[in-house]
Amino acid sequence: MNSVAVRIGATVVAIFVCAIALTALLNVHKFSALFTEVVEDRLAFAVEDIRVSVEAGLNLGVPLGALTRTQDILEENLRQDKAILSIEVFDQGGQVLFGTDRGFIGDLVAERWLNIWRRTPTGTWTLSDPESLVVGTALVTSVGEAAGGIVLRYSRAALAEPIATAQVSLVRLGALLTAATAGLVFVGVWLLLRPTLISFLRMERTAAAACDDSQVTFAPGDGLPMEATFAAFLGTAAEAMKDMQAATAEIHRLDEGDDGDFGP
Repeated sequence: MNSVAVRIGATVVAIFVCAIALTALLNVHKFSALFTEVVEDRLAFAVEDIRVSVEAGLNLGVPLGALTRTQDILEENLRQDKAILSIEVFDQGGQVLFGTDRGFIGDLVAERWLNIWRRTPTGTWTLSDPESLVVGTALVTSVGEAAGGIVLRYSRAALAEPIATAQVSLVRLGALLTAATAGLVFVGVWLLLRPTLISFLRMERTAAAACDDSQVTFAPGDGLPMEATFAAFLGTAAEAMKDMQAATAEIHRLDEGDDGDFGP
């Protein structure tokens, strides 16, 4: 394949690869944001479900610390999703009353959790830690008094795994599309430029031969319109070469004549 066709094909393929890479990057970012939003909504639903169960006991007048069934509810949620790192129920002072990790019971929750809990008396809230996604909500009694809160921590590694899988799939798909398109582009460029390349090749070879033999002629074909122009140029160049050769011969003849006049 002619180098011109290769260069043009390579340029088109490079542009296509850049377009595919940019599209894949945007799709991965969009998928990551959408998937994270879906997970957050699912975790918020799980936390809300726990809140409803706990507040049902609070509305009966049972103190939060006496709702022992809460421990079973938390552990059941943990069994249903192994990506959940922990779930804690804490009181107004931030002390953990129930939790999936019993070793934390009696400890205080993180200060930043308490701060956002105080600022969010209703609805769920979300925090992002380096290793986990944190979703929480407040617990309120039937008379509207704050009783405590619920905090769920979800593994960020589990959140990133589907995103990484999607990235690999997009990279593979992009590679397949690039390979298939590259072949089609090179073949298409070759077929499109074939008449032009053939014409240029004929003119190039004729021009090279004309440098050694001024009698070389060029017959225009059905290729580029410039072939007729090149043939006319070649004919003009041949005539000019003949005139130059004739002038050179005449100069040599006159030089030889002058040498004879001034000889001994």
